Amino acid sequence: MKEIKIVIDSICLGDTLSWIPYVDKLQKETNHKVYLACNYSDLFEKEYKNIHFVKADETYLINQIKHNPDYMLATSTLPYNWQTMPQQKIASDILDIKYKEIKPKVTVPDKPRNIMGKYVTIACHSTAQLKYWNNFDGWQEVVDFLRSEGYNVVCIDKHRVFGAEDISMVNGIPNRVIDKTSSNLTLFDRMIDLKYADFHIGLASGLSWLSWAVGTHVHVISGFSTTDELFKSGITKSLPTSKDICQGCWNSKDFNWIKNRHDWGVCPEHKDTPRQFECSKSITGEQVINDIKKLIKKN
Repeated sequence: MKEIKIVIDSICLGDTLSWIPYVDKLQKETNHKVYLACNYSDLFEKEYKNIHFVKADETYLINQIKHNPDYMLATSTLPYNWQTMPQQKIASDILDIKYKEIKPKVTVPDKPRNIMGKYVTIACHSTAQLKYWNNFDGWQEVVDFLRSEGYNVVCIDKHRVFGAEDISMVNGIPNRVIDKTSSNLTLFDRMIDLKYADFHIGLASGLSWLSWAVGTHVHVISGFSTTDELFKSGITKSLPTSKDICQGCWNSKDFNWIKNRHDWGVCPEHKDTPRQFECSKSITGEQVINDIKKLIKKN
């Protein structure tokens, strides 16, 4: 039997969640023995028993494996700008599989809820300032609205405060939330809270992908991207409403994220000007609340 070895050499949860269904599809279409090295393998092992997971939960181990010429890298260079397409299409193209959106399967703990009553989860943090909702009053306005509607709001970010102190870009979480920020909580703990939430409000980030995988509706707030790189089912969005606002740099063929990923304050068009991050600054709390009202009514 032919063997195929793949390494998802990314520490990002969203990257791994987007790739897993296509590794599974590759194995089923070829009937080859597939070895996969990736982070977060504990989420998938019980769901994809046809894949042989190489224990590589630590970044250093993945870095060792990816230098093995027998392994196919998930970050293989594509002949086009991957930022202009759905994240899952990157996987399907590299693995030479026909693209069709597939929700990843994860092992959701069969445990009772941690929080009684109706509630919504939120995640405010990300991996660069341009990915944040940079209207800093917005989160509090949304939390206050949800509480007025009888919802508890549960923050499931890993960190209470996150950012880059050296350039004075440090971000907190809103008040009046159930604070479950902790590096001691596992993703299985997060999945329990997501499982019983009415919906999740977040950014274009890994916890939004996890919410989708768990089966909880996702509402994404984004200015730096059109969110077309995300999934299309089970999602609603709050995006800039004016064409005069600079937006969607992530999806531009002229912006190379790989070259800029270590610059926390990167803003391709307006860095260090009054227009820096104007995309998400333009998204008001009122706009997001109105979008959420439609979601609540629909639910």
